[in-house]
Amino acid sequence: FGECGTVTNIKILWDKNIGFVDFEDEESAAKAVKLDGQEIAGATLSIRGKVDRAPKGEKGDKGGKGGGGGGPTKTIHISGSFDDLKEDEVWTKFGECGTVTNIKILWDKNIGFVDFEDEESAAKAVKLDGEEIAGVPSLGIRGKVERPPKGEKGEKGGKGDKGGKGEGGPVKSVIISGTFDDLKEDDLWTKFGECGTVSNIKILWDKSIGFVDFESEDAVPKAVELDGQEFAGATVGVRAKAPKGAGKGDKGGK
Repeated sequence: FGECGTVTNIKILWDKNIGFVDFEDEESAAKAVKLDGQEIAGATLSIRGKVDRAPKGEKGDKGGKGGGGGGPTKTIHISGSFDDLKEDEVWTKFGECGTVTNIKILWDKNIGFVDFEDEESAAKAVKLDGEEIAGVPSLGIRGKVERPPKGEKGEKGGKGDKGGKGEGGPVKSVIISGTFDDLKEDDLWTKFGECGTVSNIKILWDKSIGFVDFESEDAVPKAVELDGQEFAGATVGVRAKAPKGAGKGDKGGK
């Protein structure tokens, strides 16, 4: 790799069969990526550019489309405060659950996706939810909901918490709809993240509807303004989710 440019550091995770090579400049890294698939240093190496975090206040580039497919998920979604997140430690920690094939971090959104070779590894990773991992005090981890094969119905999601009777609280969710054949969930996080902090996204693939939850009700009006726009691979309908108890009038006295 010194033939590509000045190498400043090399870190090898021997037990995980992965490593990181740091260069002084991006031109050297670009040259190194062209060596992908060649036999180097006694091994046939797979080489890709490491996605660096975007400077604060700037949006990161959109990544490519992840692997599709129905059935149990092989991908997990991670979230938290990524100011001190160390990507190499993410590889190491989740590598304890199984073989990691890819990690995609959206630094400016404080979310990421970790892909495994099999769903059993992803299930083990989800059990780490809430632990301190890779510099994040309490890393949120959940299985990414994969779309079911065409013609099959997806599993029904669990019921949400029951709210109290009467008027609902502030609306912090929107309902999305459209033709979801080419919908990219990671792009949804990016697009709706422009409206405010997204806390959860749930997609019912077989129904072509979904729910986007925000941390603040202030984000909802901004999200609704996206109604009818094309993004994330679909023309998306967006409307505010009605609060629990909406539409029910108070009972008057006789």
